[in-house]
Amino acid sequence: MLSETAGAGVDSARLLRLVGSRHEEVGGFTHLMSKACVIMLAAPLAIGGRAEATTFHTIPQGPGFEFVADETFATSTATRTAFCTWDADRLFLALQGEQVINPPPGRRSAWYFDTDPQPNPLSGAGTSTALPIGTQNWTLPFFADYVFFASFGGGGAPIALLRWDGTAWVDASNGPWWVTTGTLPAGHYQTIGIPRAMLGSPERIYALGFIVYSETGAEVTFASWPNDSLVGGDGYKPAGQFAHWWGYTLGSGVSPNDPAHHSHTLPVELMGFSVE
Repeated sequence: MLSETAGAGVDSARLLRLVGSRHEEVGGFTHLMSKACVIMLAAPLAIGGRAEATTFHTIPQGPGFEFVADETFATSTATRTAFCTWDADRLFLALQGEQVINPPPGRRSAWYFDTDPQPNPLSGAGTSTALPIGTQNWTLPFFADYVFFASFGGGGAPIALLRWDGTAWVDASNGPWWVTTGTLPAGHYQTIGIPRAMLGSPERIYALGFIVYSETGAEVTFASWPNDSLVGGDGYKPAGQFAHWWGYTLGSGVSPNDPAHHSHTLPVELMGFSVE
């Protein structure tokens, strides 16, 4: 089974209304978590005949799932796996596991990006305040400039790219992003392709991701990427905090899950100048 969503036409106002809604009931969720509190890489995969692939690696839109071993990550939830890679034009992200497609309404992935990363991650442009969803709130370990929300289907959770404009999260969805979902023997998957130009064409980023459920009585945050990022582990997060991220220079020849990129701080790029 394959489902694809692409392009603009996103009801971001509806998203902002939805994530800003409040619920009175919480809890009611139990989930198997990874017991590790350190970086864990998922078992190597051999998909499409390739065991490993450094960047640049293009993930095609459409049926199939072509992420490979060094693009594969454990998350904070044992039954969910994350994936990340990029090419010269797009950033590719994915999640795999149960209920990644067609779950109850109000369930989505969230991916935060700092596109002007600083040696001190809590500096520069952006904000460390994530967009609240239901009664859950989070503090980020870096100043994020963009967030991409991708619904798992079932209605009630639009897909949108939002940008921090200095005072608020605003719509930035007008562009050729795409989201593909499907089913493989290993489980359901959701794959996202975001043009780097929609993120301001960054050469370096800090990034993290997670899954959030927002339905009344079942609010929870889990499957954090990196797997040790969500302080206190999976659960209901009225005041959640993330402590770690992945730091990348978006060039070629990179193995995305190399532990050297975990909470890696990046130098500020010095611009050339001349004195006359």
